[in-house]
Amino acid sequence: MRKTLPLLALGVVGVLTIVAISMSMAATYNSKTVDLIAGKTMDAGEVIVTNDGSNIYVKFTAGEDWYITETHVHVADDVSKLPSAGKTKNLVPGQFDYKGEHDYLTEYTYKIPLGSWGNGKTLYVAAHAVVGHLYDCGDDDCDGCVVNLEAFEVSLPDTATIKLVYPYSGAPSYFPKITVTDGDGLDGDHEGWCVDIGRTINQNTQYNAKVYNSYETLPSGLVDYPENLDMVNWLLNQDFVGKTSPGGYGTYTYGDVQRAIWTLIDISQSTASIGTYSAERVSELVDLAEDEDGFEPGCCEKIGVIFAPVDSDGKVTNQVVLVMVDVPCYGEETAWGKGTRYNNKGNWAMYFDYKVIIAD
Repeated sequence: MRKTLPLLALGVVGVLTIVAISMSMAATYNSKTVDLIAGKTMDAGEVIVTNDGSNIYVKFTAGEDWYITETHVHVADDVSKLPSAGKTKNLVPGQFDYKGEHDYLTEYTYKIPLGSWGNGKTLYVAAHAVVGHLYDCGDDDCDGCVVNLEAFEVSLPDTATIKLVYPYSGAPSYFPKITVTDGDGLDGDHEGWCVDIGRTINQNTQYNAKVYNSYETLPSGLVDYPENLDMVNWLLNQDFVGKTSPGGYGTYTYGDVQRAIWTLIDISQSTASIGTYSAERVSELVDLAEDEDGFEPGCCEKIGVIFAPVDSDGKVTNQVVLVMVDVPCYGEETAWGKGTRYNNKGNWAMYFDYKVIIAD
């Protein structure tokens, strides 16, 4: 669903077309691995160079909690042939032979013909990337970080296992506990809400569920009015349960909030299992949420993740639910394959050498 994504348009130089490939390395051909350094000091992954006798392969691999949005590679048989410009002769990634923009990938490989570069030839590789890092809310080094909803979507697992507890009087949410397992960073206990009156779900029962970002394009029929999920996200970020109505209608209950959610996103309405609620408080919540049309969560806020229980054929079988999780914040950095600094007076661009060894 999200783990394998199509690449965006890529730069092409001469008649060479940049392609993504799966690299197969024979044991008799040499490879070299260097660190991918971001922001001068951070380890953001690796750059791996190898050959198969006909081509060189330069592979970028992102480290944990990193992703790749741009790559640039140039290979030359002399350092002076690496593209540079300006008084300080800085390397210029935009002039590299191979370059591309990517949709939050964790790895990417360039295939470069060896041509006349034969066995024993020492080559010089400049490998540049723009990488993003996932930060926890409140990290001291997250100044300038932003929420990236597309990157968040890519980070989600395709499926997870959920098990929930039914509502009870005085509960903090419609589903007081939804336990997620096999869901990578989503694992744990969460408060949850119903976004689908038309189906039922059993408590204390494990379900295999597809996972969706509440801001992505959802499959048809999953939620009646998905365009209003931004308002639901705002509503749930306010933690209304237990707070006093500004209109003087009493204290908000989970029933008020659940009924407001159904009003915003479901064709049908229900009073089942929502406990105490007030039509005045529900109307008040809906009006407040509608004033926040277009809401997107910021760093240190929360975002809705949707779980849709499915059968072995991928068909939705039970009630679709939503939980709120912390919004991840992202910061982007420039990165280089670690090696020799190209110019001590210019930027910190680096290159490294690779000696071609071809099997007999």
